[in-house]
Amino acid sequence: MKKTLTIIILAIGICTASHAQYAAGHRTLFRESGNLYTSEGIPLDITTAEELLSPDAFRQYRTGKGLFISGIAVSATGGAFFLGGTASIIAGFTLLGKEHPPGLPFIIAGYMSIITGGVLAVLSIPLYCTGISQLNKAARSTRAQGLAYVPQLSLGAQPSGIGLGIRF
Repeated sequence: MKKTLTIIILAIGICTASHAQYAAGHRTLFRESGNLYTSEGIPLDITTAEELLSPDAFRQYRTGKGLFISGIAVSATGGAFFLGGTASIIAGFTLLGKEHPPGLPFIIAGYMSIITGGVLAVLSIPLYCTGISQLNKAARSTRAQGLAYVPQLSLGAQPSGIGLGIRF
């Protein structure tokens, strides 16, 4: 009985000791709403990220965070142009004037503003998606998988034509 109890205690001690060596130095990260969080739910700031991440992962974190914020800002600007253009068109149709149709300058400015807002909203999608992808890869780099291929954003000639492209 003493031998069995000693073997069980020894096995539990070995399992606990082997698990403890990994628990202190290894943290898993996850991305939620454009930020990285530790497994305890603590958001990373720039100094904590620099301490926890490897140099490559930190570079991906910093670039991904910048692209994510840029995508949100460009999208919000496009939305503001779209709403302003809609308001301008409504104002142009409700104005009473001598010209036909009344408020024609407001209507033209409104359509131009809506087009600008739509273009900005479309351009924000690659920025946002690339930022999210890089944040995910920075979070995965703390695990055994390591860094994956970094997506590249390019403007110009693409295999399917001319435009904005992302290579994963």
